[in-house]
Order: sequence, then structure tokens, then C-alpha cells
Amino acid sequence: MNTNSQKRPDKSWSLRTLIDPNANNALLAYSPIVRQLLFNRGVRNASQAELFLNPSDHLIGPFDQMPDMVKATERIIKALDSGEKIAIYGDFDADGITATALLEEAFSGLDKEVFYYIPNRVSEGHGLNGQGLQSLANMGVTVIITVDCGVTGLQDGTDYPQGIDIIVTDHHRPEEQLPPVYAVVNPMRTDSTYPWPELAGVGVALKLVQSLYSALGKTWDSSLLELVALGTVADVAPIVGENRYLVKLGIDLMRRTERPGILRLCELAGIKVGDIDEESIGFYLAPRLNAAGRLSEADISLKLLTTSDPAEARNLARSLDELNSLRQTMTKQIVERAKEVWNLEDVPDDPIIFVGGPDFAVGVAGLAASRMAEEYHLPCVIYQEIEGEIKASCRSVLEFDITWALSKCEDLFTRYGGHHQAAGFVAPIGNLVRIKERLHGLASQILQGKKLKPTIDVDAEILPSNAVFQLDRILGMMSPFGVQNRAPIFLAKDMKILSKRIVGQDSSHVKFFLGEMQTSFNWDAIGFGLADKVNRIGDSIDIVYRLKRNYYKKSNGANNIYELEILDLM
Repeated sequence: MNTNSQKRPDKSWSLRTLIDPNANNALLAYSPIVRQLLFNRGVRNASQAELFLNPSDHLIGPFDQMPDMVKATERIIKALDSGEKIAIYGDFDADGITATALLEEAFSGLDKEVFYYIPNRVSEGHGLNGQGLQSLANMGVTVIITVDCGVTGLQDGTDYPQGIDIIVTDHHRPEEQLPPVYAVVNPMRTDSTYPWPELAGVGVALKLVQSLYSALGKTWDSSLLELVALGTVADVAPIVGENRYLVKLGIDLMRRTERPGILRLCELAGIKVGDIDEESIGFYLAPRLNAAGRLSEADISLKLLTTSDPAEARNLARSLDELNSLRQTMTKQIVERAKEVWNLEDVPDDPIIFVGGPDFAVGVAGLAASRMAEEYHLPCVIYQEIEGEIKASCRSVLEFDITWALSKCEDLFTRYGGHHQAAGFVAPIGNLVRIKERLHGLASQILQGKKLKPTIDVDAEILPSNAVFQLDRILGMMSPFGVQNRAPIFLAKDMKILSKRIVGQDSSHVKFFLGEMQTSFNWDAIGFGLADKVNRIGDSIDIVYRLKRNYYKKSNGANNIYELEILDLM
């Protein structure tokens, strides 16, 4: 029988290609390591470097280049003029919640009160559903604006209530045949000419607001950018182009926010508001906002973001903090259970992890699948059996497009949707065996002969002291970091181990005090999840690392304001 540790692949390190002479000459105004980092991020000349390091409104795409934007705007203005009831139909994740909050506040700025509807993750699932649409119709709503709900739900339109115009705003890749709704505002449409198609759902909602306010000759409140930053980072959207500019502006505003909900959430998460960055959003704020939709009702997070009452914000933030703690516990339990089930199956060279059952809570299945996919570098499907259906979350690796694979099983699903590496589906339980067999076949077909091994792309080989000397003032200008603009990763060889100790509740992390052989510099360093490698190392190590600012006072003699986050070692 294979054990899980035997199935877990080691990581490989890949050093990026050295900057070419033309780009090097064009970027001579910068230090050698900065030139290499810029080159690695697609920058080839001085003007591109200036825009990358100092992003400006030149990166803002014209909202009218999105399909159906003008049509959607005109219909909303007509509804405003005639006093029609408008509703926002949102999704229960942080992107959908922030997009709902953004539109709600934007309409409030026009003195228009709107309704909203966010489905329950367990009982209703992602996307539009007849129950939600009908409840809004019963309230007299005649215009529904969707945010982050996909484009594939209710494709034939048979469950649409009569007398309602549905305006879809979304960022998922739609099918060629669009649903029979009033408008589909989506930069991922094949007929879109929008220059930055990979906006988050909240980013598309902002473009609708820009279009609406422009048509009305009004100025929208810049505090909406706080919501854009939250949703974009939470949804792990690419942090390039317009996304990066919007997130940068939004984070700057969050650092002086007056929103009671963000203030209270930061307080409970142990974050200084003035220190908010993309990392604190991704690791501390977004998981708390997502916890409500996973284990309770997403309305809690929506109310937290929009309330002006500090007392209410404190209570809501406390609820989210408690839900997040429960979410962490449940995720850990499901990951352990998934490993047990998968290990018992004992399939040699299994190309996909496919596990589930009645006790695999759908609210955290996606998180568990993500951890399994990351740990074993394999596509992973985790499902829950609920009332004759299976509700599944899928996470994948770069080599296998999971949404493409699901499209090949479309006849077996009630509904499905997602992105290249994250998706989900709902299906009758009677189709479970066929779905599993078909996905296994597709994974075997695509991944056969490939050595699936997680690779760390290393920007350059450089000692930490040299990296800090060349980068100290520039590093902040390269942020915010994220997908397609990750924080710089470096390789340092022959780092002397001055001390080491195992840390963490589950003893999975390791803290080092390291010295550079060639200099007098010493460094605090931490390697998350690397404790199992400690017994395989000697007195010195090669490390792949990131520089992290250390805001705490040092007591061990480390002589710098940075510490090292070790991503891997040998």
C-alpha cells in the first residue's frame, strides 16, 4: 500500500532565463537584480518599467469596450427614472459579497435603495436558481443585476420569471451560446475587446458603476475601491494591469478606512489597519469574509462591509471570527479524512484524487481539495452526498484544465462551472461512478507520461544581503503581489545554520537562524511545512526564499529589518 508521504512529490527549482542584452541596456537605470526582476515580469524598456513601478490610470480600461455595457446602463437608467425595483443577485464568496456591497453602495449614492439576494451554498449552490429569482419577482423586482454568479446557470431560460430583465455581470469564461437574458456584461466573452479581460467579479461590477455614473454625469465614491481590492485579492485574480492598479489604490484607501466592519475585522485578526496589504487580505481578512458563506449565511459578511454602526460591526466581526475558527477545524478534519480514503484506494500512479461521502462538508470541500492538490500536485475532486445529489469542489494543477474536463462530463451534471484550476459541479448521485471513471480517463489521457512535480520558478540566485541592498526601496513599488506578479523568489546557497527549532501547533514548521558564509549578515528565517526535511540536512543549506519585512524587535542579534520565508531547502 502506498502511504500519503510516498505519494507527495518533492519540488524542483527552475532558475529564470537571464535578461537579454537589449532589455538589459534599456533598463540600465536600475540595479542588476531589479533589471532581472522586471525582465521576468515582461518589462522590456524604460517606459514599461515606469508604468510597472508607478501604475497609473493609463491602465484603466474603457468600460464601453465590454459587450452589452451600454445596453445594461441604459436599462438601469430607465429603471431609475421610472422607479422600478432593482435587485442585486450575488454570490456567497468574498468576490461576490464585495461586488454586491459595491453595487448596493453605488445605488445608495444615487439615492436608490435596492434589494439583494445571495443564495445559500449548501441548499442552492452557485449561480442563478429559480427559487431565488422567483422570490425577487414576488417582491415586484423588474431588473436583476447578477454579480459573480457565472453565465451558465439556467441556460435555457425556462425558470426565468416573466416580466424581469436580467443583467448578468460576470468574469467567468462563458459558453459560446449565451443565456437568453437582457444583457451579459463580461470581459471574457469572445466578442469582447476589453484590454484587461481577467478582472474579478467585483472589478466588472465597478466597470458597470463607472458606466452608470458617467452616463448620469456623477462621480462615484472612491471608497468603493476598498471593496475592489478585497474581492480581487480574495478571488486570486491576476495582479497585473488594471487589477494591480485597482488593488494598489484600494489597499492605500483601506489603510485609512473609516468602514467599521473592516476596522473591527482587522482588530480581531490582529492586523494594524495601517499595515494592510495583499497578504493580510488574502490570509486573514478574505478567509473570514468567506467563512460566512461556507458555514452560515453570506449576509453576515455583506452587512459587515456595509454597516456604519461600530457596535453592529463588532458583533458581526466576532461572528465571522468564530465561523473562521470552525472553518479551520473542519478543513483540517476533511483533509485528514480525504487522505485516509485516498490511501485506502491504493491506486498506483493515480492521476486524480476523487474522494467524498456524506460527511465531507461542501462548505469547506473546496479548501480541502485545494490543499490536497497543492500537497500532492494532482487534480482533486472532493464531494458531499446530499439528498440524492453530489455537490463537488474541484481544484487542479497547471497541467490539467479541470473546467475543460468537466465540460466533457456535461451530460452527467445538473450544473457545473469554474476556472482553469478551480471549479465545481452538482450531479445526481446515480452518476457518481460514471463521473469518476470519465474524469480518471481524461486525467490519464492528459497527464500520461508527464512527471507531475511542483516547480518553484526562481527569479535569480542572490544572497539576502545583496538582494536587500539592491531592492529595499524598489520592493514596495513592485507590489501588490499575486498571481502573475508574485513576490520575488531567490536562491541562496551555503547558508550556515546557526540554530533551528520546530514550531507550530502540529510541529510542521521550522525556524532557523542563518548566516551568510561570505558576509557578517545573519537572518531570521521560517519554513512553513518544511519540518519533515530537517533530518535530511547538515550544517548548511541551499534555500529558495522570499524577503519579508519584520516589524518586530529582534533579540537574537539579527542585523536587518527583513526575515526570510523559506519556500524550500536542500
